Amino acid sequence: MSEGAPAPGPLGHDSQRAARRMDDRLLDAKELAAFLNVTPRWVREHTANGDLPHFRLGRYPRYRLEKVLAWLESQERGGARGGRLKRVS
Repeated sequence: MSEGAPAPGPLGHDSQRAARRMDDRLLDAKELAAFLNVTPRWVREHTANGDLPHFRLGRYPRYRLEKVLAWLESQERGGARGGRLKRVS
């Protein structure tokens, strides 16, 4: 290892690169639904009404996990009434 180079983290260089690539990867509705443990229909409905952060590649919505996680955190509420997303008709 060259002097001044950072020591590999606990995951090693290849694993760190793979984790970074996974963070940067764009998700489709089905992948995001699996991650959030909801149905793809729920993802599509909340995309259509503008709730979920997304962008379009042509007609296909895509999601950045870090943006969705930030949105999800902003939805969290405490207390007895709890945080519930409004129902989409």
